[in-house]
Amino acid sequence: PAESLKSIPPEGVIVIDVNAIGTFMNCVEAYYWKIKEAYEQYLPDCAIYSCNPYYTIVAAARIKRETGAKFVIDFRDLWIKDEALTRSIPRKIKKFLSRIPYRSKEKNCVEMADFIVTVSPRDCQQLQRQYLKHKNKMCVIYNGYDENRINKELSDEEKIKVDKVFKQIDGFYSIGVFGKFGYYDYEYVRQMLSAVKVLNEKGVKIKIVHIGELDAITKKAMDKMNFPNE
Repeated sequence: PAESLKSIPPEGVIVIDVNAIGTFMNCVEAYYWKIKEAYEQYLPDCAIYSCNPYYTIVAAARIKRETGAKFVIDFRDLWIKDEALTRSIPRKIKKFLSRIPYRSKEKNCVEMADFIVTVSPRDCQQLQRQYLKHKNKMCVIYNGYDENRINKELSDEEKIKVDKVFKQIDGFYSIGVFGKFGYYDYEYVRQMLSAVKVLNEKGVKIKIVHIGELDAITKKAMDKMNFPNE
């Protein structure tokens, strides 16, 4: 969706719109044709697919089979064996059942990929156990950032925002939370906020720095616990 692109792509980055709507396989088909067109037009040596969505790699595997086009899977979250935290047994069962039809598709993607990246050792080990035959083409690249590069590229307005955050956490232990903090489970958010609150009351100075938009579950927990939103 248009609103998901928050910034203007830097020079040299080409954006291709894909009308991916409907079922999983509808989206695979839409991406298949767009990716194929991009290969024919730009002749890349290799493509990197950050997942999810996972239908992109199903399209990539199909193109690899047809043309030999190399590709790397960058699993930000695992697909079939995703062990996302949730306390809800019904949600776990629903997730397990909903992914059964896609097991063979993931297997094919792993077999066809030239290399596979995960963001944590746990995910990499899980994937290697699942696909023992292909474990040598899997590795971990941690999430991270280049502080010097970011400082050079920040606008004056962004630098003011960053300085404001640093002033607020000066003298505090800080916990950085990236992305959808409350996405998986309300109770986990409540427990974390509660722990921070108790420690603050005991004199251990802690602040949470949430990078990203405030999600509804986190906001609900903060409001209910009267947790300061600064």
